[in-house]
Amino acid sequence: MNLTLPDQFRRIAGPILLLASLASLVALVVPLMRQSLTPKERMSILYNVPMYGMFFLWLFCRIRENAVFLPLQVLLDGLVVGIAASRFLGPYLPASGHALFLSYSLLTVASYPFRIASGVLLALTIMLKLSWGDYYSWTCGLLLGVPCAIFNGRLSRRNTSNQD
Repeated sequence: MNLTLPDQFRRIAGPILLLASLASLVALVVPLMRQSLTPKERMSILYNVPMYGMFFLWLFCRIRENAVFLPLQVLLDGLVVGIAASRFLGPYLPASGHALFLSYSLLTVASYPFRIASGVLLALTIMLKLSWGDYYSWTCGLLLGVPCAIFNGRLSRRNTSNQD
């Protein structure tokens, strides 16, 4: 059984998700204009806030590109996003949430502008982690994100072939 998104939902969700992504940009710029930020606070904002925008853009692309999802795809998307987001609670999992989400989203969306943005942020994440001496978490993120994306792609192809 497939999950089909009604056209009305897709028409409404698109602008809402784009606005949410733009709001993330505002959430990035406004705090950075404050003079009272410490370098650590500034770095935290620059590192974390763009991920909110990427999440909403990813959702927008997924909904725009797919009207029908397999329940397993939705579960996989939720699992990846949930694991990536859990990193905000602390380093309880070894995988970098940024590397996990960005590698997964890079490979599950067809939009070239999104893929370019995701690839650039992934490269910046890896460079930043390397500058911190972190050779492990980003590797774990990639080792989890890429196979999940490949599995999602196989599900997507199977879903497409079943519709024909």
